[in-house]
Amino acid sequence: AIIVIMYLFASTVIIGLAQSNSPTWIAGKGAAIGTDFFQMRSQALNNARSDALYKAGVFVRSSGISLMSESSTGSVDFYSKFAESSSRGLILEEKILSESNPVRIKSGATGEFQMEIEIQALVAVQEGVPDEGFEVTLEADREAYQEQEAVRLVITSSRDGYVTLFNVANDSLIVLFPNAVDKDNFVFARKGKNFPSNADYQLELEVPNGKEESAESFLVIVTKDKNPFMSLDKIEYAGDRLKIRQAMLSAYASWIYKIPIDRRCSTEKVVRVFKNGKHPSK
Repeated sequence: AIIVIMYLFASTVIIGLAQSNSPTWIAGKGAAIGTDFFQMRSQALNNARSDALYKAGVFVRSSGISLMSESSTGSVDFYSKFAESSSRGLILEEKILSESNPVRIKSGATGEFQMEIEIQALVAVQEGVPDEGFEVTLEADREAYQEQEAVRLVITSSRDGYVTLFNVANDSLIVLFPNAVDKDNFVFARKGKNFPSNADYQLELEVPNGKEESAESFLVIVTKDKNPFMSLDKIEYAGDRLKIRQAMLSAYASWIYKIPIDRRCSTEKVVRVFKNGKHPSK
């Protein structure tokens, strides 16, 4: 039977740090404007994180991702920035110092609101030099999907290594690969690694309730050494669905911080998902 991947919430993984430089607490501020209070809060928090990284001397690029959809482009954009900045600095822990209520913008004619968040972030600036010849690509078989269409991804690395593939949303990452029924995550240099790698299961995407479309972001890390993100010993099912693990951003940061920057490389891919019956725009 076809096994469809679904989510399983799990406890955050705690991993000890192994870098010589000491992480530092740095304040960061962020603001957001809009009408969806949930999305505004997410964007303001991500802007505060970017501000803390910038103050620590970590350049956070302005992502070129622009999706005309009802999804949280702010969250997708932050993960794109996060993947780029992780070779130089990471937020290992954070505390919210203050959070304002949404305030209507008086000068605006669209009924928009503004809110602000200030955080204290434990920022670790990483030492070392990335391997300039280490490159990773992540491609999908299409740029847009209907719900319940099978998604096929291909990971290519310029170095032999081990693949870890995540689906990212808000402050969490779902570990797609390796998983309990597909554990062989070794990739040969310049030879594409398919996901899913066999016909025993497939990946399908769903649009959140109340939405007609969404943006799904995938983050892939290839490491030269075997550094498992979490244990894959237990296999659990819900009907014909394989339960997989979900962890918080802090768990990912702690894990990747332990891996020297010349021993890893990452990239991301964003695709659009439409409700059944809705045609993807060209």
